[in-house]
Amino acid sequence: MTVINMNIKTITVIVIAALCLMPIGIAEERHTGYVTHHHNQTPINMITEERHTGYIDRPHHEINLSDVEDNHQTGYIIPPHSMANNTVVVTMNVDISQNILTIEDMTLRPDTTTTVPIRLLNSTGVGGGTMTLTFNPAIANVTSVVVGDFNIFAPDYSNVDTGTLRLTYMKSGAGLTGDLTIATVTLEAVGASGSCELGLSAELINAGGNSIPVNVDNGIFNIYNRIPGDVTGDSKVNICDAVLLSNYVSFPNERETTYKLTIEDNANVNGDDKVNICDVVLLFNWVSFPNERGTTYILR
Repeated sequence: MTVINMNIKTITVIVIAALCLMPIGIAEERHTGYVTHHHNQTPINMITEERHTGYIDRPHHEINLSDVEDNHQTGYIIPPHSMANNTVVVTMNVDISQNILTIEDMTLRPDTTTTVPIRLLNSTGVGGGTMTLTFNPAIANVTSVVVGDFNIFAPDYSNVDTGTLRLTYMKSGAGLTGDLTIATVTLEAVGASGSCELGLSAELINAGGNSIPVNVDNGIFNIYNRIPGDVTGDSKVNICDAVLLSNYVSFPNERETTYKLTIEDNANVNGDDKVNICDVVLLFNWVSFPNERGTTYILR
C-alpha cells in the first residue's frame, strides 16, 4: 500500500502486483518525501516545473510528503506496463478550494445585534444538507435566521440557549453551484466583553443523494465597548467607514451635516488622540489589506 499524505488531504493507492517500477508524480512547488522500506529511508526530491516524477523500485512503501501549502494538490501512480493481475484502487485528495463553508468575523458593542451570512463558496453542485453553528452563549446569541438560496429550509432553535444552532436545507431539482448563502443569522452581543469562536460543521449532499466533502472556515465573535474605525455605527469596520472618515477629514465645514460621524470616538484609529489624515490612511490600508491586520496595520 502506498499512502501519500498531503498535509490536509490524503491520496491512497493500493497496488497488488509483482515487483515493478512505479512512478509517482506530484505537480506542486517543492516537496521532499521518504520511501520507507524496513528501516531504510531514501529521500525523493521533486522540483516544480510542469510535472516531475520520482521512481520507487520497492514493492511495498510509504511516502510522506510534508509542508504542502498549495490549495490544490495532484498525485498519480502509473504502472510502467500493462499487467493483467494488477489491481489499482485510487482515492484522490479533495480540492480544498471547493465547497467552503464560511462565516465572517464579527465585532459588536455590548447589547447590540448584527446580521451575518453563512456562505458556501465555490459549490460543486449541492442539493442540500445539514449544518451546525456553535458559539459561547455567555457571549453571543442567535435571535433569528433567514433562509438563503435553498428553497426548503428548517432551522432548529431548540439548543440555541446552550450555544448550538442546527439548520437543515434542500433544493429540489439540480444542485446549486457557485457562491451560495445558506442562511443569514442575526447575532446578539450578550456579554460585556470577550470573544468566542463561531464554529461550523456540515454535511453536504448532491442531487443524487451522495455526500460531498466540505471545507470549513470558522469565524470569531468579539465584544468591545469601542470598535476603532467603526465611524458609521453599524458594528462593522469596512470601506464605508474609510470613505466617511476620509470625507470628514477632507471637508471640515461639512462635518456636522453631510459627513457627520455616528460614533466620533472610533475615528482616532492610530491612538494619538487626534483625527486627521493619518487616521484616514491607516483605516484605508486596514480595510484594503486584511492579511496584514494586526501586524502592519493595527487599529487602536
